Amino acid sequence: MERISELAEAARKLLLELGYHNIEFHMGDGALGWQEQAPYEAIIVTAAASDFPQELMSQLDDGGRLVVPVGGEPVQVLYQLTRKGRQFHKEELCRCRFVPLVSEKGTFRPNFSSHDPLSGT
Repeated sequence: MERISELAEAARKLLLELGYHNIEFHMGDGALGWQEQAPYEAIIVTAAASDFPQELMSQLDDGGRLVVPVGGEPVQVLYQLTRKGRQFHKEELCRCRFVPLVSEKGTFRPNFSSHDPLSGT
């Protein structure tokens, strides 16, 4: 999933040159996922969100995992969320640094609030 056509085409060409032929490419807003192909066993987000992306979480299959960097500059935290029914188990993996997640909704900028986005508080 890529929103910039030039990057999507370059990735497609490179992966085909490397012999990968079992990949589907999709142009679109990665923050919104690809609802038509859901549910997913795994989703990996390669840009930092300010909060856990609810649209992507809703597209996980039961037992599915979402790996996503969350936070602002200069450092984010890489999390793995695992879906168990309607609940999500949150595991902190490591500190990291990614570019901001850009969406049709705008850039997911950090809100630096102390609430836990999984608890709703």
